[in-house]
Amino acid sequence: MFESSMMLTIGAALDRAQTDGLLVQISVSGQWIPGRVINTDRHGVAFLEASGDMCVFRPESIAGVRMPQRQHDGHPHHSRPTASQRAPIEAHAVAAD
Repeated sequence: MFESSMMLTIGAALDRAQTDGLLVQISVSGQWIPGRVINTDRHGVAFLEASGDMCVFRPESIAGVRMPQRQHDGHPHHSRPTASQRAPIEAHAVAAD
């Protein structure tokens, strides 16, 4: 059925989403949550929700990653995310009193 030897993983999708600054949706507990991946490691995925809330998920709790389709301009290897898909990410820490 598939002739590619490429291994697709949730971790690879999260890494690409972070590197490219993509607006994605992640599936956690049966719910799709829109936002941007801020950081990932073996212990957690820092995720900035579209609402502005910061979340940290265990990587094993993420069942799927929905990513935007790449824009093809005749050069599929050179396509880049559009401006609406690639935007600056800002996160602010709140000091505890």
